Amino acid sequence: MRYLIIGGTSVFGEGLAVRLLAKPDTELVIATKLPSEEQYMLDKLYWHDLDVRSETDVNRIVSQAKSDIIFDLATQDSVGYAWKNPIETVDINVSGTINVLNAVRDFSPNTRLIISGSGEEYGRMDFSDIPLHEEINPQPNNIYGATKACQTMFAKLYHQAFGLDIIVLRTFYETSTLQDDRYAVSSFCKQFAEMEAGRKKAVIKTGNLNNIRDFTDVEDLVYAFDAVAEKGKSGEIYNAARGKATSLLDIIQILEKLTGIQVSIEADESRFRPMDAPAVVADVRKIEIDCGWKAEIPLEQTIEKLLVRWRQAI
Repeated sequence: MRYLIIGGTSVFGEGLAVRLLAKPDTELVIATKLPSEEQYMLDKLYWHDLDVRSETDVNRIVSQAKSDIIFDLATQDSVGYAWKNPIETVDINVSGTINVLNAVRDFSPNTRLIISGSGEEYGRMDFSDIPLHEEINPQPNNIYGATKACQTMFAKLYHQAFGLDIIVLRTFYETSTLQDDRYAVSSFCKQFAEMEAGRKKAVIKTGNLNNIRDFTDVEDLVYAFDAVAEKGKSGEIYNAARGKATSLLDIIQILEKLTGIQVSIEADESRFRPMDAPAVVADVRKIEIDCGWKAEIPLEQTIEKLLVRWRQAI
């Protein structure tokens, strides 16, 4: 089986590459932004420099790769950054995806394409809509979510118009040791690590603590990408998440338990979004039934891994 990962240095890219290479008879091409324009090979693994915003680059990679399955993971995935840099976010998330769709249509029409969507596409829903199932009409309430919803619309359009084998996987609030402190859970872990090191008072600065989210470990979500590639139904959208509600206050309480530190809480206006959804929790029955996938990693374990990472960095 020959795979192409577009956006191989993304939050999912490295883990997915490791998982795919563990399979027998695998050839893997990774196309991502490299520090130079070189391309090189390392035991079944081919690297290519790629800017997904370049139609020429995408056409070249897709036509040369001759892949059975393509994972389009290239994305600007920070909600806060998107508010400050909307044009760049649109260029990467929307124009970049259109480049991939056109390249698959023109040069690799029999390839299965897995597109990385987001739970942010659903936007501000009523609590009566929770958990969010795939048939709900998205109402994104931030720029990042809007670009991902647009991406999904183009994916569905190309599936219907050109018969392309496309699946969208909507991941929810992925949490990884690779994330920096722009992300809430990582930011909390960093702040607690600074408290342990005596570099910060036992005061944590946060945005809206009442928001309820569906935090999911990246390792679980990597398996979800592989599962939908193998077993997903063409043209479908799948949610991938724990399917469990957690508030940001819950995260702080878990960290208090892990560190033995009791904190005071201060609102940080810079961490509040212009618009926010009070609750985003996924209905995951569809991916469980069709693909046999279910998140397995406890949230406490994910948070502990992040805390250890920040302890080592400080």
